[in-house]
Amino acid sequence: MPFESRRKKRVTITGEVVIDDIIKAKALDFSEGGMYVFVKEHFEKGKIVKVSIPFKDTSINLSAKVGHVEEGIGIGLRFYDIDAEQKVLINDFLNYFHSRPLEKAKKKVLLADSNESYRRSDKNRLALEGFYVFDVNNGVDLLHILEEEKIDIVITDMFLEKMDAFKLLSLMKQTPRYEDIPVLVLSSTNNPDDIDRAASAGAVEILIKITTTPSNLCSKVKEILKG
Repeated sequence: MPFESRRKKRVTITGEVVIDDIIKAKALDFSEGGMYVFVKEHFEKGKIVKVSIPFKDTSINLSAKVGHVEEGIGIGLRFYDIDAEQKVLINDFLNYFHSRPLEKAKKKVLLADSNESYRRSDKNRLALEGFYVFDVNNGVDLLHILEEEKIDIVITDMFLEKMDAFKLLSLMKQTPRYEDIPVLVLSSTNNPDDIDRAASAGAVEILIKITTTPSNLCSKVKEILKG
């Protein structure tokens, strides 16, 4: 199944890695092609760096090219000039963490947003705060995750591709398995009609994207789950 195979090639972790033998960073998202790390130091886009990833009793040492840069937050790294042996180690790493059961203490967040930049920033912050985050960019994948995982909270863009928040809320409220899962809606506008409609459909909170930082979102998620 295409969706399942895509998920198996990516894991969310919160372990430390070392960049250029000096800078310690926190890894958040790891795939066959690269990773995202939380680091405050400045990196130039396109720079080639050395990355050391602790794994079991050894380390996986790779070269990577700096791609996406969020100053003071983190960088996206694409693995560079990888040989066959390193590919095997990367796959071993992915298979190891993918097969491990999720920590019971971690709350599972399903984050759905068609905007990659917003989704990445929110996911990274949530992961740093200790949540296990499943992220998707459309309503079809969102439903797949709901079917396969026991989700604690859903965060969705109001006008998500393939299924907007109104259809999602209607479906969840009609499905006993999902009806008690809180849904937080992110809106790119402050249209009162849309906000009222989402609230009436069952959203526990509606936040305006442009004024909601990843940190604010994390605080709201914690507040909802405690309540």
